[in-house]
Amino acid sequence: MNTDYIRNYKFPDHTRAILKEKSAKCEQPISTWSDFGHVWVDLFLCNAKSILALGEDVASYLLVSSLHKVGLFLPLPPTPPVFANPHDNVEFIHNSIERALWNWDPVLRSEMVEGIDDGLADKWNVYAVIGEWAMAYSLENGKNKDYYKPTFLTIAESTADGSTFQTIGVAFRKLSEKEQKLILDTIYRQDKLPPLTIAGKKVYQNIRAFASLLQQGNKNYLEAFGGYQKKKEKGTLRNLIPTEIEVSRINQQKTAQPTIQKIAASTLPSAPPRPVESSRS
Repeated sequence: MNTDYIRNYKFPDHTRAILKEKSAKCEQPISTWSDFGHVWVDLFLCNAKSILALGEDVASYLLVSSLHKVGLFLPLPPTPPVFANPHDNVEFIHNSIERALWNWDPVLRSEMVEGIDDGLADKWNVYAVIGEWAMAYSLENGKNKDYYKPTFLTIAESTADGSTFQTIGVAFRKLSEKEQKLILDTIYRQDKLPPLTIAGKKVYQNIRAFASLLQQGNKNYLEAFGGYQKKKEKGTLRNLIPTEIEVSRINQQKTAQPTIQKIAASTLPSAPPRPVESSRS
């Protein structure tokens, strides 16, 4: 069953095509009474189709919104960006933060970025949250053999129940892909924990407990976080996700490029010039 239609349906999908057709009919030239009659008939038919299409849209909207409300056939989330492998602890912190914040609500993102810069936020324990993101980012990319693993995770102390960075990773990989994704999304977005299996809840709790230890005296972690803040303040960190201004500039370049090529091509002669014949008698 193809569920793309239900996942991606937007009101009014049906009506939009009819309105576009109606607009095209209105642009037809009218020079005679016969032309006027044809256009009037076409517009009458388009209006009738619009009424039917609007009815289809209302019915589709009620069905799709009801399914979405109960959690069925929800739109698929956007694919997160892919980052180059970090080479040190500071770059790893940077990647973790950008990976987590890339699709946050703009207002919350702004608040969190300010809190990260200051090391203090009203809604979040910044040091603990960054530690959770670092753990999540490492678990998400741990399957890559050549991926950099930060020392503040690999040599960190164990939690109260004896869990270590290695044992948490092993338990995480034993979970289903769906549950792994739920845990990562919950940590990255700092959302309320969704329903999980007992093993899944244990992994989630251990990730948070492990991250809490990092802020309590893990020297490598505190130095890496401080190094990230200093580099960001100096402006020496590269942008991993294009800003709105950069995206706008890229789009303008894409749309302007064909025009430039077309103008340049039109200035070229289609054939070499013919020699001028002499008019001497």
